[in-house]
Amino acid sequence: MNSWKKLLITILAAALALCCLTLPATAAGADDLKNPDGGVIGVSNRGMRRDYPENSLEGVLAAGRTGIGWVLTDVRKTADGVFVLFADETTERMLDAPEAMTVAEATLAELQAHPLKAYSGGAGAQASESRVPTLEQALGAARNEGFSLLLKTDLSLLPGLCDYLTEKNAAGFTALLVNAKAQDIAAALAGRDNCPPVIGVKRGNVIFAVWSYLKKAAEGGFAGVQLQTTNRYGVNFHQTVLGRFPGKLRAVADPTDPRLCGAREDSEKWWDDLISRGYSVIVTDEAELFAEYMARNDAARARLNGLYARYTAQWKLPNFRSALFNDYKKAYTDAITEAERILGDAAVSTREMNDCAAALQKAVDDINANYAALEQGSAGSTVTVPRILICVAAAAVVVAVQVFFYKKRKKA
Repeated sequence: MNSWKKLLITILAAALALCCLTLPATAAGADDLKNPDGGVIGVSNRGMRRDYPENSLEGVLAAGRTGIGWVLTDVRKTADGVFVLFADETTERMLDAPEAMTVAEATLAELQAHPLKAYSGGAGAQASESRVPTLEQALGAARNEGFSLLLKTDLSLLPGLCDYLTEKNAAGFTALLVNAKAQDIAAALAGRDNCPPVIGVKRGNVIFAVWSYLKKAAEGGFAGVQLQTTNRYGVNFHQTVLGRFPGKLRAVADPTDPRLCGAREDSEKWWDDLISRGYSVIVTDEAELFAEYMARNDAARARLNGLYARYTAQWKLPNFRSALFNDYKKAYTDAITEAERILGDAAVSTREMNDCAAALQKAVDDINANYAALEQGSAGSTVTVPRILICVAAAAVVVAVQVFFYKKRKKA
């Protein structure tokens, strides 16, 4: 190929790459969140606040680049009408300024005149190099890097924020988290058809109050509900979202604060626990670890799917002549049934998939081993729990009969 042709191809490839980089993010993030039967979603809590100030642009970017998919940020509005990322009503905890200010009464310039405190701030925290970012900056970062934003805000800001996101064409990669009554949220968004999906927040353990909130959330078209509960076993959501409103709402959990999630910790053990109970959106301070967890989750699903395909399409259950093998057959059919259930559910814990894969493989291995023993004339020699129980029961019956006749002879 001539050198000028190679040069032309290189220029065209570079131009195409540049175009791809500047394309706006698609609506995949919001669409996935709105699907109650979609896969597990991880949400980084206020960015990578263990490395950067919470709600800082640097922290949000770092979290988005982990591959977790979603980043939660808090949104407030300044006195001059600018949406900014900031959690508290006042600047005392997070801004290194001589005097605390109320965010709603300060201008953007006044807020950005002082640096954010490092990490989660507080008394004695050092000043960082970060400044209070605007929502517009965060939207640009999310659009360019391909992640989505879960925006936590107040009911009073909801209508204006929804209009702003629609104007910025950002509804496809944002969602709104609002702690308010479901009917008030629905009323605030009435007539706004292009808003991002909404997640409501309900705090409490009174089951009937939870039912009422969930019913109104479902009627209002919410994407999900975060139940803030001290109920350690998650009975409320297990009996309501899963049992009462299947296929309508996503269940959201926030283990970053044990008071919001039944004393659960922000770790893989408890992610497995929450997902196995039906929670499909997990807020976490461990963005990198959660991204790795989801990669293992995908690998576990692929492994289980491969085993299921192999043992339903390429492997045949032997036709044992002896009833002694019924326990092996049952173990196999139970594992196949569980695999079908899991593979039909997009949001399943890694532990569940690994356990099912192990049970299926063991059932097949046991059948293969005992079928070989049958062919060799030594079938049924493997010790199993059901066989042990049968032997114990038979021995107990024999002993009981002997005792009965012994006592009868003694009386005679």
